[in-house]
Amino acid sequence: MGLTDLFKILFGSNDQKNTKDYPMPDAKAGAEPVSDAAQEESTVQSTADKLMLEFLQTQGFQPHVESNGDIVFKYQMVTFIYFASHDDDSFFRLALPSIQEFSEETRPVILAAANKLTCMAKCAKVLVMDDDVWISVEALLDSTPKLEDFVPRMMDLLLGIRQAFYKELS
Repeated sequence: MGLTDLFKILFGSNDQKNTKDYPMPDAKAGAEPVSDAAQEESTVQSTADKLMLEFLQTQGFQPHVESNGDIVFKYQMVTFIYFASHDDDSFFRLALPSIQEFSEETRPVILAAANKLTCMAKCAKVLVMDDDVWISVEALLDSTPKLEDFVPRMMDLLLGIRQAFYKELS
């Protein structure tokens, strides 16, 4: 089993694209936030997905809904992905994609840093897949989730782990 297969197990078999290929709305260029309402209805399905889209919109983000239901947005000039949870209304996964590319020569250092930070982090995972590093955080939601209570902390946690990862490599 390769790392790409492991990625598909961890993040579902949505045939994820590297975020370098994700089209992001550019507020300066006057791009429209999100897709039209009809597309949102067809791609955002679970309660958690709908809550996340609504949360992002009410907080002033400009989320982009992918055809598979994933929600891509920027926070502090960094791309985040909320992975759609089609089959589990209580599952919540947020990730920082592609934070570091690396070569085979640097793989041992990358793996050591990822393992150290995954062990230290409260709920974040530093994932090494093929020649790329991602960071994710997952949670199980209760029946009355208030995303404003934990999503900002998750986003800041992911940014903090990313910074710690870079520091670990230096």
